[in-house]
Amino acid sequence: MSNAFFISPDNVNGNSFSLDKRESHHAFNVFRLGPGDVISLLNGKGIGYKAIIERIDGGIVHGRIEELIDQMGENSIEIIIAPALLKRERFEGLIEKATELGVKEIHPLVAEHCTKRTVNIERCKKIIIAQQSNANAVISLSLRSQIPWSNGLINQGNNVLLV
Repeated sequence: MSNAFFISPDNVNGNSFSLDKRESHHAFNVFRLGPGDVISLLNGKGIGYKAIIERIDGGIVHGRIEELIDQMGENSIEIIIAPALLKRERFEGLIEKATELGVKEIHPLVAEHCTKRTVNIERCKKIIIAQQSNANAVISLSLRSQIPWSNGLINQGNNVLLV
């Protein structure tokens, strides 16, 4: 399996693509990829691509899409978890592992004796995107806003979570 990178749907134009600055840095400087290398692209909306790097201009990776792969790396089972809030480092570890395992949603619970009361959603989104690339996950894990422990039943359409 080739290296996978997150790509915004806005950065795909027909059969060509451009990675954003962060993903380009990751491809070029971390993985030492260059023209001719095959990579996987994940758009976070259910579509994956097999692509070839053609050039690197100004630190931005550009290339050609060879194949569209619907639901690449997508888990066929919908997993939703509702953990109590943890301290930052442990909660970030939970997000990483949940992304690797294909969890669809996380509903953080604020328990009565939790020392933590809030989640830095923006930081968590960055972790999800980075981990999504590493795990070849197509659909992004969705982090919901924290809910009080007293709301132990979460209605999910036809599914109800009992926590």
